[in-house]
Amino acid sequence: MKIKNEEIYIIAEAGVNHNGSLEEAIDLCRIAKETGANAVKFQTWKTEELVLKKARQANYQKLNTGINQSQYTMLKELELNYNQFHILKEFCDSIDIDFLSTPDELTSLKFLVNDLGLSTIKIGSGELANLPYLREISKIAESVILSTGMHSIQDVSNSVSIFKDNPNIQLALLQCTSSYPCPYEAINLNVMNSYSKLFNCKVGFSDHSIGITASLLAASFGANIIEKHFTKNKNQKGPDHFCSLEPKEFKAMVSSIRLIPTILGSNEKKVQDCEKDARFTATKVIVAKTQIKKGQIFDSSNISLMRAGASGLNGAHWDSLIGSKSLRDYSKGDLIKN
Repeated sequence: MKIKNEEIYIIAEAGVNHNGSLEEAIDLCRIAKETGANAVKFQTWKTEELVLKKARQANYQKLNTGINQSQYTMLKELELNYNQFHILKEFCDSIDIDFLSTPDELTSLKFLVNDLGLSTIKIGSGELANLPYLREISKIAESVILSTGMHSIQDVSNSVSIFKDNPNIQLALLQCTSSYPCPYEAINLNVMNSYSKLFNCKVGFSDHSIGITASLLAASFGANIIEKHFTKNKNQKGPDHFCSLEPKEFKAMVSSIRLIPTILGSNEKKVQDCEKDARFTATKVIVAKTQIKKGQIFDSSNISLMRAGASGLNGAHWDSLIGSKSLRDYSKGDLIKN
């Protein structure tokens, strides 16, 4: 995970939006690169080691797939094999985009680290309370990105303590709400601030809401990492297509996020170079409202503030000028230079 200090690390979450097709997965890698994302992320599992055959689908999965089937059947259809992940990793290396994948069980974790050489492990929210699994990850990962949906702050703290025991691990916590799509009132971006203060680690946002607004806000609120699902076509049947962004939308999000550090800019308030001409032409200066004789007292009847397109005394000098004597003669419209 190569996060520059000034850059927000953007993960294009392909997830299972390849629909079980290697060709589609490769295409998603190419699209992620074209959008400007830092990484493309998949999910790696062996269905037999992940879920019981009788486990039901989540309601959103049933709704978004349009099929009432077991979770086992759905996942088996979406599963990519380890050889296909080798191909995906090699393709990502060839186009210079980081390859990430979430291991959903221990065998796949070891495959990703030992066979594919991944040093960064992204952990899904479903594993947050899986303390034995997290301990295994803490032994072999160099950096960990941990989503925190569906859990309490105590659950998060318990998990963080495992990784804090290894000072060599770089930990990032993602605020996440495990609802697909996530309603805006459940997003709670302010949790990122809590994580930063409580755990002194990088923070970010895994966005399951519709559109790009939440991700842009998260980036402006200090997120180091933004993760967002994307797809070639959100009208496809599948569990995650509906709340994903299509390529043009994802590219627009990335472009907007990249502008945020520049827009936030400096804490110092000063006259910008780009403002100087407008300041010169739009700032009102004190001018003679009528003819003024030397020694005459300045008051609101003989001076006023007007745009002059020239350097002069601005309104900040008004109070000190009122009641003082003119040091010279002025014609109407002259700049006051006392």
